[in-house]
Amino acid sequence: MLNKSLVGVFFITFIYLLAIFLKQPLEYVFNLQFLPLSLLSLILGMFFFNIFSLSSNIVEGREFIKKNILQLAIILLGIKISLAQLWRVSIESIFVIIITIFLIFLTYVLIKKIWPTQKGISKLLAIGTSICGVTAIMASSTILKSKDQEVAVAILIVVLWGSIAVLTYPFFCGVIFFDRLS
Repeated sequence: MLNKSLVGVFFITFIYLLAIFLKQPLEYVFNLQFLPLSLLSLILGMFFFNIFSLSSNIVEGREFIKKNILQLAIILLGIKISLAQLWRVSIESIFVIIITIFLIFLTYVLIKKIWPTQKGISKLLAIGTSICGVTAIMASSTILKSKDQEVAVAILIVVLWGSIAVLTYPFFCGVIFFDRLS
């Protein structure tokens, strides 16, 4: 299988290298403070895979990366958390994290009842918002057998909410904790 999809793996590598090459000029031209490389790679990938008719080998390479390499990368990312770091977080923080993940999955159940036709997107959103965003969505999409369109919409929403949070959290922290800061 790898031999057939090797062309696709090289194509995905090309897209990633193109994103690295374009990141800094795009940040400068559009006056962006920080443009996530993962988002730029995703946009370029969507552009190439939706605009051009690509060979089945390239599509197989993309699927190989999604199913094998991305999941391995997430496992390796998780291994970076040591027991000492986990201990430093403390029991109270772990309790808050568990409650937050539970509430987000509860929100998923409510969203599923409100929009029953969007089950795939709501699952991906629950996973993406409760665990680690785009990476969790991409890794779980192969397990859930999500459609590419559902994955793209879920990633767009998570990145949009994350961008809004980055811009608004400092304001709200200043308003809420103003008494403590002065």
